[in-house]
Amino acid sequence: MKKLKVGVIGCGRVGSLLERDPLRHKPCSHAGAFAACPDTEVTCACDIDPDKLKQFREDWGVERLYLDYRELLAKERPQIISVASWTSTHKDIVVEAANCGVKVILCEKPISLSLARADVMIQECRNNKVALLVNHERRWDQRFLAAKQLIDDGEIGTLRSIRGAMLCGIPETASWKSDLSLVGGGPLLHDGTHLFDMIRFFGGEVKSIVGFVHPNERLRIEDWATAILQLENGVQAYVEVGGQRSYFHFAIEFWGANGKIAIGNGINDLFVSQESKSFYGFRELAPREFPLPESHKSSYLAIAEDIVRLKRGSCENRSSGEDARGALEIIWGIYESERLSNSIVTLPLTRREVSPLMSILKRKSQKQAPRADRD
Repeated sequence: MKKLKVGVIGCGRVGSLLERDPLRHKPCSHAGAFAACPDTEVTCACDIDPDKLKQFREDWGVERLYLDYRELLAKERPQIISVASWTSTHKDIVVEAANCGVKVILCEKPISLSLARADVMIQECRNNKVALLVNHERRWDQRFLAAKQLIDDGEIGTLRSIRGAMLCGIPETASWKSDLSLVGGGPLLHDGTHLFDMIRFFGGEVKSIVGFVHPNERLRIEDWATAILQLENGVQAYVEVGGQRSYFHFAIEFWGANGKIAIGNGINDLFVSQESKSFYGFRELAPREFPLPESHKSSYLAIAEDIVRLKRGSCENRSSGEDARGALEIIWGIYESERLSNSIVTLPLTRREVSPLMSILKRKSQKQAPRADRD
C-alpha cells in the first residue's frame, strides 16, 4: 500500500525543531511523527521563514518547499496536512486545506483565536468530509490513558474532584508568545489548553466557571489565572495556570471516593484508601504501584498512526475540532468570569467573536492611566 503524502505547514518548534532536543522522547514534532510512521511520507513543507525551510530540508531531506501555503496546497495536493503555524493562521489554513482535497488535517493547539473562527474551521471540514484533529497529545499518552482506565475501572471509586496545575514563567517581550494578535492569550490559552482538554477527557463537559485572571500590562496578555469549574456530572475542578514560575510544571490530580491518581511531568502516582496506621478508626491514603506501560511509545507517533487509520476509516477521531473548541470555550469562560468581576459564568457562551481578555486588558489600562490635572 502506498504511503500517504503529508504536507507540513509551519516548520518551527513543534513543526520540526523539537526533534533537535536531545532529551525528548522521539518523535516529538509533527514532521518527526510522520517521518517515523511507516504509512506516511512528508513530501512538502511551508514556512514564511526561508531559514526554517533550509533547516527543514537539512533535517528531513524534503525538497518541495514553499513560502505560501496556498501554493503548496494547489501544487502538491497532499492527502494529509499538518498545521504547526501561529494560532492566528489556523483558521485560514484549515479552511483552505479543507477545500483543496485534503482528507485529514492535524492542527496544532489551541484550535484558534476565537470560538467564531473555530466554528468556521469545524463547519468547513464537516462540509468537505475532512477529519480535523487537534494536537492535544496527552490524549495519546500511555500514562494518561492508564490513569483513565484506572478511573473507569473504579480503582479510586467515584470521581469527586479534579485539581490541575500548568505552572510556567512569562514570555520575553520580543517573543511571539507575547503578541496577542498571534496567540490570542498568555499561558492560560497557549499551554493551559492541554489542562482543560484533559479535564474534559477525564471528567466530561463543564457546566459553569468562576475565574480569576491577572493581566500583564507590559506584555498585554495574562500571566496568571485560577478557576473553579463545575462539571455537568457534579465533579468540581480547581485549576491554576501560569503564575510567573521559574519552571514548567504540568500535573493533574483525580480525587475519588476511595483514592487518588496524580499524573503529569515526571508524576505517576496511585493512592488508595486503607485503615490508618496512625489514628484508630480512621482511613488514609496509601501508595500503590501505578501501572506504567512496559515500553514508552511516543504520543506523536501514536497520533500519526491514528491519522492513517482515520484516513482509511478504521478508527474514531480521538481529538476532534469539537473537543478542541470545548477547551477553548472553558478558557474564554475564565476570561469572561474575570471580565464580569469574577461572576459565575455558565456554558455555552454567547460571546464568540472577540476574546473577553481584550476587555480585561482595556479595563486595566484605563484604571492605570494617569488622570489629567483639574483646575
